[in-house]
Amino acid sequence: MELGRLSTMQKTLGLMLFGVLTLALMFTSAQAEVTGATATVSPSRVALGRTSPVVANWRVETSTLAAGDRVISTQGTFWSSYGGDVMLGSVPRQATKNVGNAAAGIFFTTISEVVSVPASVVYKAQKLGLSSFVYVRTFYDTESPSDTEDAFVTLTITGGGAAGFSINRQETEFDDGSAVRRLLRNEPLHAVTQLSYSGSGMIKGVWELATPATTYGEPVYRRLSNIRQFFGASGQASLQSPPLETGQPGRYMVRFRIEEPVTGFSDYAIEYYVAQEAAAIEPLPPITLVLTTPLHGAYLHADTRFSWQPVADAQAYQLEVFSQPTAASFPEGVAAAGEFESGKHPNTLTGQPVAGALVPASQTQLGLSAITQGHLNSAQSYWWRVLAIGREGRVVSQSPVRTVRLP
Repeated sequence: MELGRLSTMQKTLGLMLFGVLTLALMFTSAQAEVTGATATVSPSRVALGRTSPVVANWRVETSTLAAGDRVISTQGTFWSSYGGDVMLGSVPRQATKNVGNAAAGIFFTTISEVVSVPASVVYKAQKLGLSSFVYVRTFYDTESPSDTEDAFVTLTITGGGAAGFSINRQETEFDDGSAVRRLLRNEPLHAVTQLSYSGSGMIKGVWELATPATTYGEPVYRRLSNIRQFFGASGQASLQSPPLETGQPGRYMVRFRIEEPVTGFSDYAIEYYVAQEAAAIEPLPPITLVLTTPLHGAYLHADTRFSWQPVADAQAYQLEVFSQPTAASFPEGVAAAGEFESGKHPNTLTGQPVAGALVPASQTQLGLSAITQGHLNSAQSYWWRVLAIGREGRVVSQSPVRTVRLP
């Protein structure tokens, strides 16, 4: 009887031991795997025109860990949206952490990463019309690399204004540095606008041109090209226009109009006149255009008005200001300015004027804008004259030459 009971107990213990061993083998053979992942980011905003650092925190869920297990993401990628089909860029850097504790159950591992979001990625997203995009990582465990889980963070784009971006000054001139041009038909020509700015961001602007069909009345501008360009930290930049039209004779006006960011100054146009023939480029007699103000040898101030008497057959008037050699001195008796013109013959003025303007025939006076006066140096003397230009681009009359001084 006792022998039978002992045998039964031995069998029971054997079955229990077998069960324990089986469970141990089951836990030993079970593989760890990533079962989920979430993420947060701070800050969640990135600015146009500059690289933006953000901190992403990835919380990865794993099960049935084994000693030496690691959670790995081989690279991060920027996408238009989670599950979207437009990839904007990548970060070829691993995010990984050792989570090795031999145990069963669910565990969470947090991996922190500093991400420098490139300005080029923000620009691509903005060009797609997006206000935000995502940064994605795919995680897996070294024990089960085929079991993966994605997590992503959303990054919101802020405009140039948020980065303190502003245009402080704009100055437009032609590609030879002059502020006014006369040239032959089909002669190549470009304009350049110089910008001073602070902060960083994207400028939106448009090159516009008014042709002779409207420039003798109220100019009507048409769009030549759109400009979308990022500027880095505060500085200066130059933007060149597309080739300007010179196929038809007459007066043209070109400008670069800034759409964003909003500026505190008005759009400024520079002007050029296309002549029919080469002979129209040279000033021609007679010297019959009568100047009124300013008087010869006068000082140029912000409120100075250049004026003259009208000329028959004129379609436009062109004021030209030329630089004098530094050594040039005023003639005797200059204190009696206005009693005589300078001894300079207008046909001896060579080179491009350093400043000037074109106006329609209905206008016989003008003041130089602050930007135009910016081409002139203080404590220096300049020659100036006015040309009357006919319909075919021929100079039909010209004024004597006077001198104007800057304080």
